Amino acid sequence: MPADSPRHKLTGICPPARGAVIAELVRRQPAPVWLVVAEDLKTAEQLAEDIAFFCAAAGGMRPLAALVFPESMRDSRDMREAFAASSERVTVLSRLRATRALATAPDTLVVTTTPAALLQPVPALEEFSAREFTLARGQKQSFQGLLEQLQQLDYDSEAVCEAPGHYAIRGGIIDVYPVTANQPYRLDFFGDEIEEIREFDPVTQRSGASVTTITLSASPRVRLAESTTGIADYLSTGTQLVFVEPASASCLAGLIHCVKAGKIPAGSVVTATMTGHGLKDPDTAIKSAGFEPTVVPATREAVMKVIGL
Repeated sequence: MPADSPRHKLTGICPPARGAVIAELVRRQPAPVWLVVAEDLKTAEQLAEDIAFFCAAAGGMRPLAALVFPESMRDSRDMREAFAASSERVTVLSRLRATRALATAPDTLVVTTTPAALLQPVPALEEFSAREFTLARGQKQSFQGLLEQLQQLDYDSEAVCEAPGHYAIRGGIIDVYPVTANQPYRLDFFGDEIEEIREFDPVTQRSGASVTTITLSASPRVRLAESTTGIADYLSTGTQLVFVEPASASCLAGLIHCVKAGKIPAGSVVTATMTGHGLKDPDTAIKSAGFEPTVVPATREAVMKVIGL
């Protein structure tokens, strides 16, 4: 986000209307990437769906893709769920990298996420780029060489290609399901040339629409060096940032309640901390810290003691 970009704070927007408001911002202020930070994953997912809906309903806009950047689930017992979450993260990073490399993006990418997801490590941009490549129809490509590349990306060789991260060999055909895609693809070779690339149904195994190119990224299982600046390296300079702040005025609401209840006398001088942006949202900060906060009495002595002064 450019340093001189104007900053705005919109208040009084009820939760059901947030998607519509952000969609209108996206429409009025064209940018290659909009990064929307919400309180939790459920809210982020709903916002992605709402923003896509309202942008489509408005019409007259350039193509828009709304993706969710979730938290990784390394400690999950459900390996499929953990792999799916990691694949979604790779998908977003792949799209951000592609957009970053373009002087003018042909469409708008909206990424909804959470503070916890942004705080988790991501691969270094150079490492990620080195393990991602594009295949095109008519491209010269060694059949055996592609199989070796798929193994290096940690794709699984299966009898039937039916899940992300799988590939299957059928004579002079390679079926591959990119971890960043919603469907698998069938690559038909003629010697060392990719003659045709088609979508196919993983259930019926029937070929579908022809496509020009596909992109293959490394499986989330591949351990890459971590970025020292997080997701920032993947963002283009024109990225717009939106914080959805559910608790930004909670202290003011509590203050009003206390005044009405007679707990705070009229004319009292009260200091209230108002969060100016999402990173200072106390609820989100506590949830993302990874440990329980220390609760102490509201006295100077107690605070000084607990911090060792």
